[in-house]
Amino acid sequence: MKQTYIVIFYFIALLLACSCNCTQYLKPGEELYTGASTHVSPADGVKNKEVRKDLEKTLRPKPNQTIFGIRFKLWFYYKAGEDPKKGFKKMLKNKLGEKPVIFNSQTPEQLTGIMTNRLNSKGYFDASLRYKIISKHQKVRVEYSVTVSKPYTIKEVIFPQDSSLVSKTIKESERRTLLKAGEQYDLDQVKAERLRIDNYLKNRGFYYFNQDYLLFKADSTSGEKTVRLKLQLKDDVPERARKKYYINNVYLFPGYSAGKDSSQPKPDTLKVDSYHYITSDSTFKARAITGSVFIKKGEPYSRKKYSLTINRLMGMGVFRFVSVSFKDSIYQNRGLLNVFVNMTPTARRSIQVELEAVTKSNNYSGPALTLNLKDRNLFRGAELFLFSVNSSFETQFTGIQKGFNSYELGANTQLYLPKFLAPVKIRNASSQFVPRTKFDLGFRTLNRVLYFSMNAVNFSYGYTWKETKQKEHTFNPVAINFARLMKTTGAFDDLLAANPYLKKSFEEQFTIGGNYSFTYNSLLGRQRRHQYYFNGLVDVSGNLLNMAQNLITGRKATNGDPNLLFSYRYSQYTKLSTDARYYLLINKNSKIATRIIVGAGFPYGNSSTMPYIKQFFSGGSNSIRAFLPRTVGPGTYRTPDSLFSKAFLDKAGDFKLEGNIEYRFTIISALKGGLFVDAGNVWLSRKNEQYPGGEFDIHSFYKQLAVGTGFGFRIDDFFCVAFRSGDAHSQTLPA
Repeated sequence: MKQTYIVIFYFIALLLACSCNCTQYLKPGEELYTGASTHVSPADGVKNKEVRKDLEKTLRPKPNQTIFGIRFKLWFYYKAGEDPKKGFKKMLKNKLGEKPVIFNSQTPEQLTGIMTNRLNSKGYFDASLRYKIISKHQKVRVEYSVTVSKPYTIKEVIFPQDSSLVSKTIKESERRTLLKAGEQYDLDQVKAERLRIDNYLKNRGFYYFNQDYLLFKADSTSGEKTVRLKLQLKDDVPERARKKYYINNVYLFPGYSAGKDSSQPKPDTLKVDSYHYITSDSTFKARAITGSVFIKKGEPYSRKKYSLTINRLMGMGVFRFVSVSFKDSIYQNRGLLNVFVNMTPTARRSIQVELEAVTKSNNYSGPALTLNLKDRNLFRGAELFLFSVNSSFETQFTGIQKGFNSYELGANTQLYLPKFLAPVKIRNASSQFVPRTKFDLGFRTLNRVLYFSMNAVNFSYGYTWKETKQKEHTFNPVAINFARLMKTTGAFDDLLAANPYLKKSFEEQFTIGGNYSFTYNSLLGRQRRHQYYFNGLVDVSGNLLNMAQNLITGRKATNGDPNLLFSYRYSQYTKLSTDARYYLLINKNSKIATRIIVGAGFPYGNSSTMPYIKQFFSGGSNSIRAFLPRTVGPGTYRTPDSLFSKAFLDKAGDFKLEGNIEYRFTIISALKGGLFVDAGNVWLSRKNEQYPGGEFDIHSFYKQLAVGTGFGFRIDDFFCVAFRSGDAHSQTLPA
């Protein structure tokens, strides 16, 4: 807590230091520009808020950045001195500092013209603007006042009527037009319509067409504040842009290299379907490549299929570069395109070794070693094969669990096939992305020296595919996990004997079932004001197997007399979990991040508890940050002092509710700050004498949420150092 006060003290001191008036450093006649505001006079038929926001995008220049109303960067710039040559002051001035934004008296007049053009582009042809310059104590701000009336709307859109092939094709797309009669005139929408028509033509063979050949003429003489839009082709459209082109020969070069020596063996040409497959070796199976090429002989040129071919070939993960070029010709007045698909393979095999020194927030530290082997073309069909071996050792050097050691050794192999491999044909949801079939087999041994050793094996078979850039599906019809205690100490046996619930969670470590997850992620691509992430998981085990055994044996399994497989009891449960996140971008320097996690596990039939590896946990750096990992809950349960030193006794539950909200802001460049509040807990599905108060109660669960608050520093949203407050021993705080 003392450290927190020290940080707050220095932070306040910095605020006071930076609050000094930076205008004292300005030269005579200079004034600091502090920003501008825009006011739109209310009028019928005008969306004032939208108009104001649209005009504010044109405001230039941007004033010096402020945090809590203080210009830190400007203060750093001046404090570094006039012209530092090297050292800390140079870094302070050029990296952390920011030049003063000096007011230019000509800027308001220039912006008035830009705003007028912007209003005209939105249909406000009779708008008027004026501005007022407010100067005080060498600081200047500008106020812009805008008067607008009802905007012009579209009365009619007229498409080309002549009999040329290109005009007929444009006319065919009329029903898809973005310009609708009765809607407000918008120049951006007109430009979007030109782009739509250009794409429509490019996907129907017009290889050389360009949107600049399209011209919309606006006629506003009809009165009633309406415009008539007439689309026509410009007079100088070249002949080849009016011609439709068809695919002729398609040449595939899977081993292309720009610097290949001409003295190397001449490549062989194979005819695969309608493709010319040209290669000097047998690195790839021909049909593994042709299956991702959508440009076909005899079809009209299509920009969509051109892009799809590049995306699919790159998505296979075996090529460093893919380029598609075209060479045109005319035969019997018919436009033809020869296609050359050049693919530069990436390195097939790679080895990666990682050595880490790991330290955790629960005072455990130790080394970790990982070896990864990768083969990107195992069976010459762009299959991805991964093999990894990992080992780790950790111990606690200080604290009540000092001297408690554990080590882990594991191996895992994964095989990805670039297609759906199934007994029945499965149609890919999107031809843009490569579907994958995944086989996963792994082994792990864990030894907690003073208590037990455990071996675990996992196997899964399933599919991963993308519906769109934002939507991804993973379905594993087969998912098997088997863990077995191999050796236990007397101390551990005594604990299991005293806690039947814990004993069952360790015994029932055999899961056989499947799972499905769906992910929606709008964080990819360009920055949006509202961003969302959602992941939902359904995990089931033992249902089909238990049903089959019940039918065969004619009896229903019970907790006391369960069904077995290979003499081992298997788990039967359904587990549901969701992870939802929402980000609100306030501006480029600040945003609000929220997250909520809800999970529930239901053991039944062959099981009375959820297996240990499938239970929910709370607390830690990616959870409730004020608490040590896996120390929250369940419910109001408090660990007795006699058990507090048992490191492996993670607090687990069948239900989980967790949420947080964080305000993130830029302090300096890549250094970010964050204020956060975390809350959550885990609960048991039924009352348990070993965990009094641990069961879920719909009437009181919200009172049992552990709460943690704090302030932290981030570097580009990845590395975080946080100062937190929360009771790490009682596990529950008032909601």
